[in-house]
Amino acid sequence: MRAQFHIIAVEHGATDAENIERHLANAGLQCVVRQVKTGLDLTSTQPRPAPEDSCGDQALRDRVAALEETVRIRTESLTEAIDQLRKQTHLRQEAEVELGLAQKLAAVGGLTAGVAHEIDTPNQHISDSAHFLGSAFDEIVSAWNPAADLRFLLLQARRAIDRIVGGSERVATIVRAIEEFAHPDATERAPANLNQAIESTLLVARNEYRRVATVQLHLGEMPEIVCHVGELNQVFLHLIVNAAHALSDAGRDAKSGRIIIRTELVDGWAQLQFEDNGCGIPPAIIDRIYDPFITRKEAGRGSDRGLAIARAIVVAKHSGRMSVDSTPDRTRFTLYLPVDSPAAGRS
Repeated sequence: MRAQFHIIAVEHGATDAENIERHLANAGLQCVVRQVKTGLDLTSTQPRPAPEDSCGDQALRDRVAALEETVRIRTESLTEAIDQLRKQTHLRQEAEVELGLAQKLAAVGGLTAGVAHEIDTPNQHISDSAHFLGSAFDEIVSAWNPAADLRFLLLQARRAIDRIVGGSERVATIVRAIEEFAHPDATERAPANLNQAIESTLLVARNEYRRVATVQLHLGEMPEIVCHVGELNQVFLHLIVNAAHALSDAGRDAKSGRIIIRTELVDGWAQLQFEDNGCGIPPAIIDRIYDPFITRKEAGRGSDRGLAIARAIVVAKHSGRMSVDSTPDRTRFTLYLPVDSPAAGRS
């Protein structure tokens, strides 16, 4: 039995395979020659992409288009949200200005009764003394002869005149303080004497603290500060009234209660401190006292919103700093205002 060989031709296709098979048969070898395509043929015969691949590309393009549309919609929404935020910020800024003005008007209104009392006292001296002078001169006319009575009447007349002068000066001082405190703020900043501003504010607020505290002033030498003095008056007023309320809550009176105000220059800054020996600020809320929505005052005594406004006036409007230090029986607010900084002159 002859051996059978299997030979595969890979060179030039079917013709070569037949020739090789024939020559081998003539040589007495039974062969089966098969044709196999070359590498070039193999490459040319690689399978074409399946139709589903084209479908995948289309699906990818559809997804990209959908994502682009989503991005476009979200971009439009974000742009609209930014516009709304800008409008709301503008409205909030306007509301803050209106709130500040309302707070100032409310403060002035709340002090009206106290100011009226402060004016009434010296005015009563003037009225009483004037009436006495009238009666005294009537007595002088009717009792011209007795020298002792005449000397007594003239002495009392002199004292009455002194009371009239003192009372009228007191009224004038109070009126000037009210004018300085309540005068509409100028649109531009101007140099101001902060020590004088504090004294004017104390005079206006006297009825708030006179029953619960004695004020101790330690006013150092300071140059005039370029500022909105009307806004700073509002800050001083709130800190003084706030101290009076803390002293009242602590059960202080005019002998035991103290409001200590210090001013001095510290490293090119005007430092102003307002200290009281009242009930202090609870540790649980001391970090939130500038939050306009936090209040610890009972109804009818205002709110702590004034601290938020005070801090905004000092920090945002005057490029200053404001801090607080409190213990159970002492609270001290410290303000720093720039003296020569360029920021102090900007509106």
